[in-house]
Amino acid sequence: MCLLFLLVNNNAKADEYKLVLVNNRDEYWNRPTKLADFWGKDLNCISGLDDEPGREGGTWLGMNKNGRIGILLNIFGEMDPNKKGRGFFVSDFLSSTEDPTDYISKFSSDKSSYNGFHLILLDHSKSGYNVNYFTNFDEDNLSKRLNREESIGISNSPYHKPWQKVLNGQPRFQSVINQYPRTRDKDQLIDGLFNLMLDKTQLYPDPVLIKMSGQKSDKLCDESVLKQRSALCVCCPTIEYGTRTTTIILVSGSGECNYIEKTLVLPFNPDDPQYITKSHQFNLTPE
Repeated sequence: MCLLFLLVNNNAKADEYKLVLVNNRDEYWNRPTKLADFWGKDLNCISGLDDEPGREGGTWLGMNKNGRIGILLNIFGEMDPNKKGRGFFVSDFLSSTEDPTDYISKFSSDKSSYNGFHLILLDHSKSGYNVNYFTNFDEDNLSKRLNREESIGISNSPYHKPWQKVLNGQPRFQSVINQYPRTRDKDQLIDGLFNLMLDKTQLYPDPVLIKMSGQKSDKLCDESVLKQRSALCVCCPTIEYGTRTTTIILVSGSGECNYIEKTLVLPFNPDDPQYITKSHQFNLTPE
């Protein structure tokens, strides 16, 4: 399970932010994962990488130095382990130069071969960012460009039926940006975004989350676990599951990019959780 907020401002001045993105990755704590670093041809791409056997090299979030960004979020429901891995949607996109619409069309006809997902692809040019969205969830079954004039929030429910964590977090995300809109406030902006995404306040009951859990016997659907999963930052020690990684991407109007990843240190200490923070800074080179 994951959570994403992003805002695009293609009219940003050099000392303002063209893109502000923050993402939580929720996963079982024992799933092998590489920390964020550069990879690929000429070290052009950066992301954390899945190291799960059979899924090696896929990712949930990443970008390249040309400014292309991909984000993958699953949709809460039955998880068929025999279906195809989805993490390569992002890593392959980062390595390509294809238009996002053409890229999506390559696998849209085969969408039933994958467990439910949201895929958000951002391409960057001299005119700024476009935000492209695709889902294989039957209730939505759509591919479109999202509105760039307002903040976007997506989690693990259908796009038009957001969980409470999205409804609660999206205006708070916008408020943090409004408070620290300029690059000189970068440190305060980063702190504010991390504080938001690491909030463990339970937003329960959540009618959409409860309905989606249905009568499933999955341990992720126990009520005690659902309460923990209703928070922006998920922490479920009994099943060793929760928010493992929070990533922030900031792109200024001048093209400077900051990529910051905060990852939970394992084994998890509930009384004193520790994190590893990795920061990368570079200038974009638009395609």
